Amino acid sequence: AGESPVLLVLCALGSEVRQFGHSGLISRLIDRGWKVWCAVRILDDDVIRQFDSRCRFVELPLTPRSFMLTRISNILDHSHTVREAAAGFRKWRYHASQAGSWKLRLVLSAERLAATLAASFDTVDRLLRKIECRLIQRWVPAGWRSLLESVEPDIVLLNTPRLDALLPCATLCHRKSVPSVKLFHTWKNIESPEHL
Repeated sequence: AGESPVLLVLCALGSEVRQFGHSGLISRLIDRGWKVWCAVRILDDDVIRQFDSRCRFVELPLTPRSFMLTRISNILDHSHTVREAAAGFRKWRYHASQAGSWKLRLVLSAERLAATLAASFDTVDRLLRKIECRLIQRWVPAGWRSLLESVEPDIVLLNTPRLDALLPCATLCHRKSVPSVKLFHTWKNIESPEHL
């Protein structure tokens, strides 16, 4: 008999805690011999009660994105929205960015202009996507390295992997050849195929 396989479940949102906690998936895997670690944003008694009592818990090592990565991701997301609208599709939007200062209004205006260019010219779009990928690959905070080294997962389960907080983990999994399963429970979470 070999060692039990280890699953790391990333729960950056409260909805994921409920989905994974109540789905029965984690309990079923534990019953079949898996060790399950749940990495959650806020580790408290309420979260722990949502899961099987045999789970192990750790807090997510969340780190904000850089200014440049935020801008390029916003441009690409808006560019995709512009392309979808031009094709006749309606796009889900969580909220429109609100600019309080003149500096932020200037940044958002520049983003909209760049997004329009990216939507109009494939070369601009490809260039921005390459830059975004490089910035994401460089953005691997030490907390994520530490988490993966301590848990040593055989597989990582991510829900809404486009969530920026989880991008460093996806990058590290790829580098370390740790398989990751990415779940999209609604179409609104798939902003473009490149993000898969």
